[in-house]
Amino acid sequence: MAVITISRESGSGGREIAALLSEKLNYKIFTKTVMMELAARLEAGLSAQEQAAAPNILDELIDRIAPTGRQEKTQTPAIDFEKPLTIRQVRDLVMAAYQHDNMIIIGRGSQVILADKTDVLHVRVIAPVEKRVAVRAAREGLSLKEAQKKIADADKAHVDFVKNFFDVDNRDPLLYDLVINTEKISITAAADLILLALEKISKPE
Repeated sequence: MAVITISRESGSGGREIAALLSEKLNYKIFTKTVMMELAARLEAGLSAQEQAAAPNILDELIDRIAPTGRQEKTQTPAIDFEKPLTIRQVRDLVMAAYQHDNMIIIGRGSQVILADKTDVLHVRVIAPVEKRVAVRAAREGLSLKEAQKKIADADKAHVDFVKNFFDVDNRDPLLYDLVINTEKISITAAADLILLALEKISKPE
């Protein structure tokens, strides 16, 4: 089956949609956290021989990602989330995830890296900022002002990441096959729409 990439505005329900799709399809979820952990594992004391075999090691690590996006418990090196990945690392990790098929890749410029792949469905999940602020405030017990700042910071981080790495605006609708506004479309309905679109891509008419 095809791979799905999901770009989302913070608080729009993108992660919840990915989780539901993962349950329905038994797909694995490839997140920033998973990417950082894989990168840390690959860098953790690999010998020259192991460095040469890095693609195979990466495949093995991806195989251990659970459908929820969490890896099976193993000894994990400390992860420095402040240490930025290189564009090569991001591309290699996204391409490795793509090669495994049956994967939902959240963000990380995957809609750009895999833009020319005909078996990938690119989805953008959006919602009005007022709704997203309310969702985050309720979810994290924040004031509306605090939630508004977190939403603004998260949105900026998403835009900046794709702009800095790929010189593309991730808000451009032409990057996506399907754009879903969750103001009126529920999480369940959004997942159903994606499933329908995925079927059309997997079995083109």
